[in-house]
Amino acid sequence: LDAQTQTVGTFLNSPETSEGYNLLAPNGSDFTYLIDNCGQVINQWESEYKVGLSAYLLEDGSLLRTAQFISGDTPFSGGGTGGRVERYSWEGDLLWSMNWADTLQHQHHDVEWMSNGNILILGWERHSYEEAIAMGKTPNSTGNDVWCTQITEISPNGNYGGEVVWQWSAWDHIVQDTNESLPDFAVISEEPRRFNINYTINNGTNGLSPDWMHSNSISYNESLDQIMISSSKFSEIFIVDHSINTEEASGPAGDLLWRYGNPIVYDRGTIDDRKLFHQHNAHWIS
Repeated sequence: LDAQTQTVGTFLNSPETSEGYNLLAPNGSDFTYLIDNCGQVINQWESEYKVGLSAYLLEDGSLLRTAQFISGDTPFSGGGTGGRVERYSWEGDLLWSMNWADTLQHQHHDVEWMSNGNILILGWERHSYEEAIAMGKTPNSTGNDVWCTQITEISPNGNYGGEVVWQWSAWDHIVQDTNESLPDFAVISEEPRRFNINYTINNGTNGLSPDWMHSNSISYNESLDQIMISSSKFSEIFIVDHSINTEEASGPAGDLLWRYGNPIVYDRGTIDDRKLFHQHNAHWIS
C-alpha cells in the first residue's frame, strides 16, 4: 500500500478550487513556474541565480523575482538573503536587473512592484557597533554590527540599475532609555512610534545578532500611499508613510504610523497581550 501512495502531482482539485494559475518559485531553484490547478506547467522562467524568496507575475505577463547574489563586497548574509532583483518577459528574456548588495545595504526576502513602474526594495542597512553604542545600545561582548530595516524605492533605468527616488530607515527612528546623555533618550512606553534599540530576541547570550529586526515582507497600499512591513523578530507589523519625501522620512514624520502584534516590544503590555508569533508575508487586503 505504501508503494502506491501518491507523492507528487496534483493531490486534489475539487469544484470549490479557485480559478486561475499558481506561481511557484521553489527555494534553492533557478526556475519559476506558473501552473494550473491540474498541475500542468503554463509557463516557466529560468535565471542564472537561485530565487531570493519572492516572485510576482505582473499584469503585463512579465515576472518580477528576487535572486540570491553574494559577492566579496557583501559582509553579511542572513536568512532570506537576496541581493538582486530581476524582471523577465513572458517569453523568458531578461528585461531588467539590479544588484542591491554591498558593504552598506543588502536586499532580502521581498520586493514590491508599484503601478508607476518603480520597485520597493526591502533591505538590510549596516551600522557599526560603535554607531549603535553612540545611539544608546547597551554594550555587549560580541561587538557585532547592526543591520536594521531599510526601504528603498528604485526607478529602473534601461536594462540594468536604477535611481533611488525615496528611502526610509528604521535607524532614523530609534529610542533608548539607558543613557540620558545620548540621542533619543525617552521613556520607551511613551514613544511607541519608534524602535527600542535595546530590544532583542533569540540573539544569543549577552549579544546582538547583526540581523536585528529580521523583516520578511513588504506591501504597498497605493490608495493610502502607505507601506506595510513585517518583522519576525519583533513579532510585529508596521505601517510607514510613503507620501512624505526622503528628508521628511528621516525625521519625526517618518516615525511609525501604526504597529501591531507584540506590545511588550515597546513596554506596553505583557506576554499575554502578544498577538503575533514570528509571522511572515503581511499584506494589505481590499
